[in-house]
Amino acid sequence: MKSEPEFLQKPSWGGQPARRRPAPSPLLTQCILLSIQCGTMNPVTLTIDWAAAEPVYEQIARQVRAHIAAGDLTPGSPLPSVRSLASDLGVNLNTVARAYRLLEEEGFVKIRNRAGVEVAAPALKPDAAARDRLRSELRDLLVRMRQAGIARDETLKLVEHEIASLATARGADGGNHR
Repeated sequence: MKSEPEFLQKPSWGGQPARRRPAPSPLLTQCILLSIQCGTMNPVTLTIDWAAAEPVYEQIARQVRAHIAAGDLTPGSPLPSVRSLASDLGVNLNTVARAYRLLEEEGFVKIRNRAGVEVAAPALKPDAAARDRLRSELRDLLVRMRQAGIARDETLKLVEHEIASLATARGADGGNHR
């Protein structure tokens, strides 16, 4: 009787034969949006954390929002094309497109068909629907903060600190357009 080659035999411990694991992928991917692409003097970096629970499109949108709020990306600054950013980050085109659509819905960017994406100027006055949506989001956040045990006074201090940091980043008026 002919025996099977060793690599086809089941291991003596009864499990499946060991398979070679693929090389682990890097947990972080960084992309530097060059000043030429974004029209800024300083490079803007986006970092994707593959181990994070936050979806990749939300990571992209969050970081672009933060760069806009910090003044790193000014109104009218062009952003990389969907294809270019997806290639640089190593993600699917639809992931970047979804991040850009989310940012457009929130008023951070303008998508110009076939002409690219650019940073939008802050609204001079919010429309009623935007105000209601943001108020609802703020209420949800405040409820979560209270549930987490954050006291009212601490919440107010946190809000004041964040407003002050935005004012520092955007100039003396803090981006306030009353």
